[in-house]
Amino acid sequence: MGLLPEGDKMKKYTAVFLIFLCGALYAYWIDAQQDARKKITAASVENKEIAPARPMGIFGKNLLARANRLYEQGKYEEAFLKYEELRDKYPDNPLAYYGMGSVWYAAGNFAMAIDRYNIAIKLEPNFAEAYYWLGNAYFKAGKKEDAVRAWKECLKIDPGNENAKEKLKALSR
Repeated sequence: MGLLPEGDKMKKYTAVFLIFLCGALYAYWIDAQQDARKKITAASVENKEIAPARPMGIFGKNLLARANRLYEQGKYEEAFLKYEELRDKYPDNPLAYYGMGSVWYAAGNFAMAIDRYNIAIKLEPNFAEAYYWLGNAYFKAGKKEDAVRAWKECLKIDPGNENAKEKLKALSR
């Protein structure tokens, strides 16, 4: 006879098995996440995707999602604070600066929007959407030549960007 009654032994073995199973599933999930991240990064480089791929972890992704949701709800101050928090946690992630630029743009502070979009572009030179909004901010700030340059750069990266095409077409009329 062992130290534990028969039913307790079974519970112990079940608990050990479940812990082992959770550990194995977690290791598998981590491996799958790393593979997916590699594929996304490779696709971004190959296809020059509009949104840059930067590993952030679940905390960063959730923080970005919250910031974007607040922005979409028109809660710009709260969104800005979340984008700042994202920047503080992941200083080399262009999405934080892009988000801050979008908040400044919505607030009508085009000089600050230009600054933040430029930082996002410096961090991710193939960030077509940042170039598009940089062009819009330049245009609103009365800097049409800079706007044209930004929209053309957007189209070099993303030739199918209809918004940038429309902006350039409207200026040529």
